[in-house]
Amino acid sequence: MFESINEEIKRSEGPPEKPTVRVLRYAGVAAAAMAVFWGLYAAILLLE
Repeated sequence: MFESINEEIKRSEGPPEKPTVRVLRYAGVAAAAMAVFWGLYAAILLLE
């Protein structure tokens, strides 16, 4: 079937992602998290 489970995992993962893609993904997650927290903060300020 296959030589080892490690090789099967490497085949199923596909090619490694580029560092640029990883940085952009993390930056997008950080920006979305900041937007959510800022929105919550603004809502609390408006309720006072």
